Amino acid sequence: ISRRYRNWYHRDRGSPTDYNDDVSNFFSSKLLQPSSDAAVVTRSAPIVQDVLQHLGEGFVTVSPLGHIAEANAAAHTILDKPIGSLIGKPLHVAFPSDSHSRFSIACRQAAAPRDATTFTAYFTEYDRWLEGCAFPHLDGIAIAYRDVTLRRRAQIALGEVHTRLQLCMSQIPPIVWSTDGTLNVPSM
Repeated sequence: ISRRYRNWYHRDRGSPTDYNDDVSNFFSSKLLQPSSDAAVVTRSAPIVQDVLQHLGEGFVTVSPLGHIAEANAAAHTILDKPIGSLIGKPLHVAFPSDSHSRFSIACRQAAAPRDATTFTAYFTEYDRWLEGCAFPHLDGIAIAYRDVTLRRRAQIALGEVHTRLQLCMSQIPPIVWSTDGTLNVPSM
């Protein structure tokens, strides 16, 4: 706290101990009691579950043992799975990928060093590209993801067209590409 503020505060409020008592009273108030926090969390849990069910992104939580504990409706829809079928499945069964895939690396980083990590990965079993984030959640991890298959296929197709265009342009003599502002070939 700045000296000016301290001097003003103590002049108008009283001694420094009064200030410390005010701070202590604030932090020990009923608003910050653990029982109040637990009640807020308990009341908000159904609301959070309701929000997760309405997200367009898939959301799953994974237990420390590697099994899916929770999954919203979008998580099932994106993978074309019946609602509830992902719950209890091992993560590597629900999201099959090799250990060197970006998805596997993101999950390991979320679990071990407890860092949030993004990924974009192709899952051959589902013939889909998924993009998302894996992050620490309680003792396990949580994964939020979306289907980006159409965008990814468009990017790949665009890259192929670009490559073909470059190949075609490399076969045409440079003189054809030399034009003036009105697209006329200047004299040689």
